[in-house]
Amino acid sequence: MPPVTFSPSASYNAYTTPQRVAVMRHYRSICLLACLALLAACVPSSADGFMLPASSGVPRFSVPYHRVQVTIDHQVATTEIDQAFHSNAGQPIEGTYIFPIAEGMSLSKFTMTANNEELPHRILERDEARRIYNGIVQQQRDPALLEWLGARMIKASVFPIQPGEDKRIRIAYQEVLPAQGGAVKYVYPLRTEKLSARPLRDCSVDITIRSAHPLRSIYSPTHAVTVTRRGPNEAVAHYAAHDVLPDQDLVLYYTMSEEKLGLDLLTYRDPRDGDGYFLLLAAPDAQVRADEVLPKDVVFVLDISGSMAEDGKIAQAKAALRFCLQRLDPRDRFNVVAFNTGIHPWQSGLQRATREHVAAADRYFSGLKAAHNTDIDDALGKALQMLSTGEEGRARSIIFLTDGLPTDGVTDTEAILTNARTRNTLDARIFDFGVGEKYNAHLLDRLAEDSHGVADNVLPGESITDKVTGFYAKVASPLLRKLHMDWGGMQVSEQYPHDLPDLYTGSQLVIVGRYTPRQALQAQIALTGMAAGRLQTTAATVNFPANAQENDFIPRLWATRKIGYLEDQLRLHGGDQRTLEEIIHLSKEFGILSQYASFLVDMDNSVPGKPVPMAAVSAPASLARENMSRVYDARNQFSGAGAVEQSANSKQKRYADQFTPQDPFSNGPGRRATYNQLRNTGQRTFVQSGEKWLDLKASPTGRIIKVQAFSPAYLQLANAHPRMAQYLSLGTNVTVTVNDLAVEIGADGQREEFTPAELTTLKTKMDAEFGAPP
Repeated sequence: MPPVTFSPSASYNAYTTPQRVAVMRHYRSICLLACLALLAACVPSSADGFMLPASSGVPRFSVPYHRVQVTIDHQVATTEIDQAFHSNAGQPIEGTYIFPIAEGMSLSKFTMTANNEELPHRILERDEARRIYNGIVQQQRDPALLEWLGARMIKASVFPIQPGEDKRIRIAYQEVLPAQGGAVKYVYPLRTEKLSARPLRDCSVDITIRSAHPLRSIYSPTHAVTVTRRGPNEAVAHYAAHDVLPDQDLVLYYTMSEEKLGLDLLTYRDPRDGDGYFLLLAAPDAQVRADEVLPKDVVFVLDISGSMAEDGKIAQAKAALRFCLQRLDPRDRFNVVAFNTGIHPWQSGLQRATREHVAAADRYFSGLKAAHNTDIDDALGKALQMLSTGEEGRARSIIFLTDGLPTDGVTDTEAILTNARTRNTLDARIFDFGVGEKYNAHLLDRLAEDSHGVADNVLPGESITDKVTGFYAKVASPLLRKLHMDWGGMQVSEQYPHDLPDLYTGSQLVIVGRYTPRQALQAQIALTGMAAGRLQTTAATVNFPANAQENDFIPRLWATRKIGYLEDQLRLHGGDQRTLEEIIHLSKEFGILSQYASFLVDMDNSVPGKPVPMAAVSAPASLARENMSRVYDARNQFSGAGAVEQSANSKQKRYADQFTPQDPFSNGPGRRATYNQLRNTGQRTFVQSGEKWLDLKASPTGRIIKVQAFSPAYLQLANAHPRMAQYLSLGTNVTVTVNDLAVEIGADGQREEFTPAELTTLKTKMDAEFGAPP
């Protein structure tokens, strides 16, 4: 289709018939790809240093390792970077090292060395830095560099770099971290390493936090960090990965409070989009008195049927059980129930967790052999009967592990669930682990849900010991049960998790939801829970602002959890067409992988010759019935690989705390697929069609402007608004919706700069679409 010039008359109706057919086919492919590829999310942030060859045509550097040590002391962060750049050129070359300075970063100290020699460098302000970025983009012909347009930079030259040499760069800088709503935010700019020619062999970030006030929540929405507490005022957050190309910066929040339980609120609201989004962090004191931890009654229920003898499962399960027993509190009571065709309790009732009893239980289960069938109903019945009596104020739970189906006694799923609910007279939590791909995933997930417990999947190749011990370490010390959140009169909706879990020492509660502000509002919120039979309340004053656009990860985290919740409603309880359509809508709007997304739209059923806007896509009634039939087929597949995969997929989203790739993913019963065709940047989602990246907000009825990549007009667009530069950084073939325009970047199109009037019109539309730039 020929380029369409910038003109108010360049609408769909102005095209010839062949052009209309081309547009219709083009957007059909967008819609179909969008529905087949609604996939995994990543959210970029600021920037890190990178090295580029000073001359064009030279192979790009690769980064063998990238190691970071951060110390945050009273909100002053000192960051020390040690990274190596490997030359892939065949001759000595010069490298240009650039360190983009993130928005709000105020450097109090900056040093840079290469091979222990200090490098001369310059700090360049925005205008000069922008000219250099523009020149590099044109020279390197790499749109990825557009992400840092508008940022200040530190620039240094590194010469000579010999063929095959690793040039080691060490950097240290300091910055003051502001507090926002009670939370301190640190960003380590990691995503420039995606410019490496090959994956990083070694990537690690260690962040030591010291504070004058006790630390409460330590939370990363971008990376799964491991937190080690070194006392009430010091902690270390650790991230490590191997053979990766990082595509987002590491963001870390921490909160401080003198209260025993800290409550802190993060918010996001764009006034143009209606309701806002919030994330509440609730974390107890890292060090609690022994009498503040609830005593437990816990029964460990272990499957010893014949299949547990395979692949060393019984040995791993015993190791996990041994770990759990050794971490019982002397005030706790416990028992061990092994089961196969029969029920084999260690003792007839609960026993005090003395050293002698723990050692005796260890000797008992160490001698157990795997054999015979599986009687799940009687095993649960015995455990719940043991937990049906006792003093008030104790935390009661069952740790249940099986790899098989109920094949003895009561085998009907609904009958087992009914029996468990009837026998659970004192509100015991059931924490169950399904091992492998042959067990009844539907049964275990429902058992956990009905009892306000947690179900986990131990997939093939995963360690039973690691899964069980990692989980038990989090729930070994219960503090509060039966939690309830009072939002102080604030209009809050669609809160996830829907039902709040118990709170444990060393854990933190992450709640996301939506709020409706009539204006900037301050509210007195309160979290209540039962502690040793007494009601305990923690209150805090928080702000729900009318305009807050800093924490733009919150909407996608909220949508991720909601999709997981809705998928479980369909999978475990059945649902209707409305629930399915809501999943599809959220998947499309937020660019999040959904296991039902590919079930809905078949563009071959649309009206011939009529383009369908993305927002109006829906399935014909016959196709909708077929898709719901598939959903119910998936629901009725209680066990096997497909059911287990769907169970694991839903949990990844329903309990997500970070944006992490979900790959491979079950795209239906027994089918696994890998998707790489979606990118999320800012609040936009782009889907890949061949070599093109297409904005999911695109509509074929809008006007189209074609602009040639790397041309003067292209650089004008990139410099007109930070969001536009961010979106164009996806590649050399990108379509971006700007108000009523579709801006298409490609090999053809306008080269010359826009006229001042045209550029003013474009900037006005960008401000209306993306918001005014900072």
